[in-house]
Amino acid sequence: MYVRVREKIMSEARISRACANFLSDVDLKPGYAQSGGGMNANCRHQVRFVDSMNRVQSVCNVDVRTRGLVAGSLTHARPAELAVLDLECQWWRYREHLTGVSPLTLFDAALPEQLCAGLPRDKYRLCEIVDFSSYKPWFFIRADPRVRSIRNVVRMRTIEYMKRAPRSGLLITMVDDWSHANWRYWSFEHGYQDQMA
Repeated sequence: MYVRVREKIMSEARISRACANFLSDVDLKPGYAQSGGGMNANCRHQVRFVDSMNRVQSVCNVDVRTRGLVAGSLTHARPAELAVLDLECQWWRYREHLTGVSPLTLFDAALPEQLCAGLPRDKYRLCEIVDFSSYKPWFFIRADPRVRSIRNVVRMRTIEYMKRAPRSGLLITMVDDWSHANWRYWSFEHGYQDQMA
């Protein structure tokens, strides 16, 4: 399929702080994230993150190294203002929407129902509610977005890269910072940032 270069550049799209942190984590420089990958079947520019364990052939594939990644992509559907990240790991599922909302499912985690029901909307940040001391500093932990809602759920979880099974988890709906400036997570002068300002 013939694709004009202009259609395959997502630099005009805003990305979330969490997305910038993830791209930094997997060592994907902004220029390659913006123009890499390819057009998917829906004519959307997509960068699919793959590793040696998960390799479905596609023009959208970009090799990354990150422990536990099951599936992932960064997609921009022109003329939408946002490029959205969609990731599944062995322990969590993170998905961004064009509304700017980002649901995160933490598998095998739970909170008391009273806390979930009584949580004020957009008042607390993620790290003020969930104890991440036993987790590595994942990109969404460093972004520390505001929490819109939280509830205990049962969701399908991928196991052994092929099978899916229902598992209990904690569904956290968040609102991150979205900006064109988040593409500056890497520069020639300073390299990768540990955390977006």
